[in-house]
Amino acid sequence: MRTTLCILALAIALTGCAATQYNYTAQIEEISNPPIGQTAKVSVGDAMLSQGKSKKMDVLIFDQDTPLPTNRLIIKQGYLVKAGEDQNFEYFVASDRQGSSKFFSNSMLGTPDAVESLALNKATKTISVVSRMPPPYPSMKLEEKSSIPIKPGMMSFSDPAYFQQTLIYNGKTGSKISIGYREFSGDIARPAFSNEAQYDLSESNTIGYKGARIEVVNASNQEIEYRVIQNFNKVVQ
Repeated sequence: MRTTLCILALAIALTGCAATQYNYTAQIEEISNPPIGQTAKVSVGDAMLSQGKSKKMDVLIFDQDTPLPTNRLIIKQGYLVKAGEDQNFEYFVASDRQGSSKFFSNSMLGTPDAVESLALNKATKTISVVSRMPPPYPSMKLEEKSSIPIKPGMMSFSDPAYFQQTLIYNGKTGSKISIGYREFSGDIARPAFSNEAQYDLSESNTIGYKGARIEVVNASNQEIEYRVIQNFNKVVQ
């Protein structure tokens, strides 16, 4: 269970702290959605089965918009991903991923673009702002303290750099359903590895493609309810 850390002090200028480190290596895990045996329902154009790899990363989660102690910058609700660490600090940064926290100005003196990362002190569990440039605002005094609730955790992110396989529901005509197959690599759909197949449900309610087997529970020209029996054969890259 995630434990909420109360960050007791945040120094706007880092003193005696190294620059942001970018030496973090995410965990790579196999993903297959939905899980085998689970009944699912999707609409036309949605993915029925997706298989590939994802990155599992350490994050800091902010459950709400959080003003920094100087009240000049705000960390928006979301999360920061770990970029790296050194002997004393772990460094967390904003990203372009959906749901990522962002830094916003709460005054004319705040400069969100100046923020490079947040540094979490391993010993004291306090955080500091690492600036890209000398701060355009005064350093926070040591006696200025604020409780900043954050949650350390782990999150998984699909990584388009890895090979991905997807089955897409394309609708039903009569007793036949149409299923699209797509392969992705490097965030690009590869047309040579795209295909579409039709299955007659009057012959069998179990369909298969490239090792994947799916039991169709119910289908219409708007949506399909199904159960994954087996996912794709693994592809050696």
